[in-house]
Amino acid sequence: MTWDAHTSNGFESDKIRFEVFPYLTKGGLDVGCGPSKVWAHLIGIDSGKDTQLFGVRMKPDMVVPDAANLGIFATGSMENVFSSHLLEHIVDWQAALREWWRLVKPGGHLILYLPHRDLYPQIGQPGANTDHKHDFAPEQIADFCALAFSD
Repeated sequence: MTWDAHTSNGFESDKIRFEVFPYLTKGGLDVGCGPSKVWAHLIGIDSGKDTQLFGVRMKPDMVVPDAANLGIFATGSMENVFSSHLLEHIVDWQAALREWWRLVKPGGHLILYLPHRDLYPQIGQPGANTDHKHDFAPEQIADFCALAFSD
């Protein structure tokens, strides 16, 4: 599926909610939840920036200024961390991934749903999200995680 500005409803995580549910049954965080969490039992956190940028009404459980700095949560305190369409907005995405992984309990999951650079308009192209800082391919994320997280 290729993203299209005319058909997107802004709820990207709705497209994969049933695929990720088996990994999120024990709860956790929905980082960058936007106007609604992928599953109600998760703790939704967001900066609310989309209200300023796009006029989107936000209602996270917690407002945080920076998703790459979640020191309010203890290391290993989350069963799972889920994030949809947020990492591409963060300048230091590697630091954000390190922070999110820090929160995951042993045996838990870090679940990322990102726009693929070949299926979404890339930075500078017509229709691209003007707030995107990166265009990702899955290998970039997988390679980084393999090097950064020995476990």
